[in-house]
Amino acid sequence: MTGNQAVFINAGDSVGISLGSKGSDWLFTVFSIFGVSSIVHSVFYIIYHNNNKTKALLLAAPIISTFVLSIGYFTWASNLGWTEIEVEFNGPSGDHTFSEDGLRAIFYVKYVSWVLSYIPILVFFELANQYKSVSSSFDLIEVFNHTFLQTTSFGASLILLLIGSLVHSTYKWGYFTFSTVAAFFGIGLLINRQIITNTNTTLISNYVSIPLFSLIYILVLLNFGLSDGGNILDSNQESYFNGILDLFQFVIIPFVVLYDSIKHAGVDLYSAGLKKNQDLEKQVGEEPVRISDETNVHEEAH
Repeated sequence: MTGNQAVFINAGDSVGISLGSKGSDWLFTVFSIFGVSSIVHSVFYIIYHNNNKTKALLLAAPIISTFVLSIGYFTWASNLGWTEIEVEFNGPSGDHTFSEDGLRAIFYVKYVSWVLSYIPILVFFELANQYKSVSSSFDLIEVFNHTFLQTTSFGASLILLLIGSLVHSTYKWGYFTFSTVAAFFGIGLLINRQIITNTNTTLISNYVSIPLFSLIYILVLLNFGLSDGGNILDSNQESYFNGILDLFQFVIIPFVVLYDSIKHAGVDLYSAGLKKNQDLEKQVGEEPVRISDETNVHEEAH
């Protein structure tokens, strides 16, 4: 036997709805793309690290997210990182996928990799947007506040989806509802921060990439309803859907934002900060001299 044998080697206990060879092939393709992207970002990180540390800083997040997702997709494609859950809706009647034993393979590995990947990519959006105006202001407290709220919202949404996927009864939709609320709160924060309130620093690419990123996350929620939740899509169809969405969110969109931020900025955050500190020290060093002169003038007047 030749070719991809992952679903046979790592078959484990047979489950009615499980990953097939075609789905595994596609997932290995996505794994390869993420792996190559991570290597390319790493090479440019090394190149920029000695010349412009800010550009290197911007590359750190895409490196982390693509590396984590490459591991996640390798695990998923290898038919690992899953557990069997009884489906709530089972065919053959209606549009639901039929499972002979009433079980479906739930790949929890994808949710874990998403949580670890969304956090750095949201930090990346914040840094990329601030990078354009870093010479005028860079409020680290404000940046931390916004990124903390955004990452917490998206992280909570994904964890709630994971919990919902592991619940076999209709109560899973309660977790799905909580996840949707958290997601829309995070999306609202992201759009408000990156487009509405930050118009003086907003990158041109953000007007397209941020709404697209938000729309894709809504499709992630939809995919849950169609696959792990509603059992309409089988495991192969689910893998096609997720793979396309993740390539857009973690490869294409970050590349566009990264290119735009570097092209229109050209300021080294570390150099700008160092120069600002040197100027401040110079002013502080000169100030006592002025005070001393003024004191002598007053003494001569008396």
